[in-house]
Amino acid sequence: MARALLAERCLLCVQDPHVDPEAMRREVDPAGVGGGVEELLTCYRDPYEAAAGADAILVCTEWAEYRAL
Repeated sequence: MARALLAERCLLCVQDPHVDPEAMRREVDPAGVGGGVEELLTCYRDPYEAAAGADAILVCTEWAEYRAL
């Protein structure tokens, strides 16, 4: 999902408590091509910070920690 949105040049603010931000960047840009990924992808530790000012929020998990948000 993130790769498709980045390909459309969407700004992504992501939060995943189980993935290191650098690992997340490698996941969305596995070849290290870049293409502006570093300007388009921002990783947050807090889900509320990631959602602040968002036009849309996409939750792609069933993890319990997101159910109470």
